Amino acid sequence: MNIKHLNHQGLKYLIFNNYTKNKKNIIVLLYGNREF
Repeated sequence: MNIKHLNHQGLKYLIFNNYTKNKKNIIVLLYGNREF
């Protein structure tokens, strides 16, 4: 996983505000279209 270019605090903010809204979007955000 290569998200070092993202601001850590910004990433936490994004996850916090979207986690309960759509958990799948968070997975896509973090892993893109890779297969698990």
